[in-house]
Amino acid sequence: NPQIGGLVADASGNLYGTTPYGGSGGTGAIFKLTPNGSGGYNESILFDFHASGYSNPLGTMVYDAATKMLYGTASTGDNTIGQQGGAVFKISADGTSGGIQVVHEFLGNPADPSADGYTPEGDLAFDGTYLYGTTYNGGSTNERGCVYRVKPDGSGYMILHHFNGNVNNDGSNPQGGVMLDPATNTLYGTTPYGCDTSACNSGTVFSIHTDGTGYAVLHGFTGATGDGANPYGDVALMGSTLYGTTNNGGNGYGVIFKVNTDGSGYSNLYSLDPSTDGINPQAGLLAHGGMLYGTALSDTVNSAGTVFKIAPDGTGFTVLHPFTFNPDGASPLSPMMFDPVSGFIYGETRSGGAHGIGSVFRVAP
Repeated sequence: NPQIGGLVADASGNLYGTTPYGGSGGTGAIFKLTPNGSGGYNESILFDFHASGYSNPLGTMVYDAATKMLYGTASTGDNTIGQQGGAVFKISADGTSGGIQVVHEFLGNPADPSADGYTPEGDLAFDGTYLYGTTYNGGSTNERGCVYRVKPDGSGYMILHHFNGNVNNDGSNPQGGVMLDPATNTLYGTTPYGCDTSACNSGTVFSIHTDGTGYAVLHGFTGATGDGANPYGDVALMGSTLYGTTNNGGNGYGVIFKVNTDGSGYSNLYSLDPSTDGINPQAGLLAHGGMLYGTALSDTVNSAGTVFKIAPDGTGFTVLHPFTFNPDGASPLSPMMFDPVSGFIYGETRSGGAHGIGSVFRVAP
C-alpha cells in the first residue's frame, strides 16, 4: 500500500491536498479546505481528474508562495501517444488556471522502461528552481525506479539516479518522495526494497546532490537483530541527523530510526509495541518543536492506527490519538504537516471517518 498524499498550507491557513480516488470518475481530485471562522473548514474541489487523461495522485503537493501555484504528480496517465506513465502537474491554488497544466509526461512504460521513469507515487520537493521527485517504476530496463528533477515550466528534465536494486548494492522502487536540504543542496529519501549489499532486500536510506552527483546509500536495512525493514515514507531532518520509520522489522511491527547525513550513527530508536503503540508505520515523520510526530497504520485494539510523538533520542514515546474508524478515521497513510496559522498538526486517513472513505484530521502538538 503506497502512502497517500499529505496536506500543504498557504499563509492564510488554507489547506490543499489530493485524493487518489473519488471525484466524478473515481480517478482522484485536488481539494482545498478553507477555514470557516468557527474552527472548521469548507471544502471545494480545485480539479477533478476524470476525463483529464491522468489519475490517482498519490504524493504530497508542494505550494509555491511566490507564484501561488501547486505542484503535484498523477501516478498514472493515458495520453495521446498511448503511454500510461503519469505526470508532474501544476495548478493555480485559487483554481483560476482552469485545470492542471502538465509539467512533465513520464514516458517509461512496461514495454520500454528505460525511456523514462513512470508511476510517481512519492512527495515532491522544490528549491525555487527545480521540482524533485521519484518514480516507483521505470528509469532503466530493470524497472527499479528513479530520482528526477524538472523545472516548473517543463524544461531541464533530468534523471538524477537510476535505481538498480540489491543485486547492485542499491535501493529499489521508492514509494516515498525526496526531502530537500537547501543548505547543502542534498536530497534524502528511502526505498522499501534493495540494500547496500546483495545479502538483503529490506530497503535503504539514500542521499544525492541536486545536480545528480554524490549518490550514496546511507543505510541498508536487514530486518534482522532488531533492525528495521521496508521504509515507505520520507525522512525528516534535524540538524545533521535523519529520522524515519520502517513498516516492518524491530519487534516485527516496525521501528523509528535515525542515521546521520554522512551515513554514520545508525540507530534503532524505538521498536513499536503492538499492545500499546500501533503497528506498521508507512508514512514518514514530522519534525516540529524538537519532537518527532508520526502515525502507525494499524493497531491491535481497533485495527485503525494511531498518531504518536517521540523525542529524537528515542525517549518519551506517546500515543496522541488512537483511531476508531468512525467518526475519526482509520489507517493513517499520509505524511503529517504543521500549520503555523492554526497551530495544529494535520494528516489524513485512507479509510474510516463519517463516510468510511477517509478523513482529514488535526491534533495538537
